[in-house]
Amino acid sequence: MIDGICLDGYCHIPCEEVPECPGSTVCEDGVCALKCEEVPECPENTVCEDGVCALKCEENSQCLGHQKCDVESESCVAYTREEEDTITEQGTV
Repeated sequence: MIDGICLDGYCHIPCEEVPECPGSTVCEDGVCALKCEEVPECPENTVCEDGVCALKCEENSQCLGHQKCDVESESCVAYTREEEDTITEQGTV
């Protein structure tokens, strides 16, 4: 059985490496994500961002814990290493 993270009605499989992801998904920002070339290929409430389907968002609370909402693209993106280090030091995640 594969443990998943349920977010906005979709199950996201946590991953650390590409081979861990099933089918046509890739490991992106710690979860298996659908590969895409255009928005219509992505499920509802997601957008095609940098070749993978990313959750749409307006604020950080709509993203997974290791992600933030990029206001410009209106999609969830991973924190940079520097941002993660700052968050870890502050104990906010």
